[in-house]
Amino acid sequence: MTIKKPIMLCDVATLLSPSLAQEDIFNSLFSILNQSIPFSSATLYIYSFSDEMLLHIFQHGKDKVELAND
Repeated sequence: MTIKKPIMLCDVATLLSPSLAQEDIFNSLFSILNQSIPFSSATLYIYSFSDEMLLHIFQHGKDKVELAND
């Protein structure tokens, strides 16, 4: 599999515009990634230092991808 790194980086740089909504940026990022690494679902988490936990902030596709279960 060949990853088109320069093209992907240009696409990502174009997204970093204050005029785009956060959801639009995440959708576009996952679409760019999907061109190189095909997937049907992806989930984005961020770590909250104040809560000391991962927070689910965006989901692409119908399935929420879990990192781990208790």
